Amino acid sequence: MGFGCHNFVLLKEAQEKVPNYFDLIINTSPYDMDWKMLLGLLKPNGKLCLIGIPAVEIKVPVMPIIFAQKTICGSIVAGRSYTNEMLEFAAVNGVKPKIELMKLSQCNEAIEKVLANKARYRIVLESEE
Repeated sequence: MGFGCHNFVLLKEAQEKVPNYFDLIINTSPYDMDWKMLLGLLKPNGKLCLIGIPAVEIKVPVMPIIFAQKTICGSIVAGRSYTNEMLEFAAVNGVKPKIELMKLSQCNEAIEKVLANKARYRIVLESEE
C-alpha cells in the first residue's frame, strides 16, 4: 500500500483467491517462479511480462498459453517516452519510490548491503553538502 496501490494479493495466497483474475502480471523477480501458478492467475488473453532477468532458464506450461491465448513477453529497457509516461503516471497517482538514503562517503557500505541482499528496495547516494 505504501507504493500507492489500492489492493494487493500475496503471491502465496493468490492461486486460491484470484485465479484467472489479472489482465497483466509484471514480474520483476530474477528468481525461478511457479510459472504454471502465475499463468493461472491471468485471465484469458492475459499477459505475463518479465522485467527481471531470470537467473535460470524458465519452464512454462504450453497449454494455458495456447488454449487461453496468454502471452509471455519481456523487456529490459524502456525508451524516453515510456519513462516520461511512467513518471507522469506515478506523479498523478501518488506512486512514490521506496528508497534508502546513504551519504556518498558510505558508498562502500551501500555496495556491501546490495551484495548481501540487505538493501531495502533501492539505495540512493546523496552528497555530503
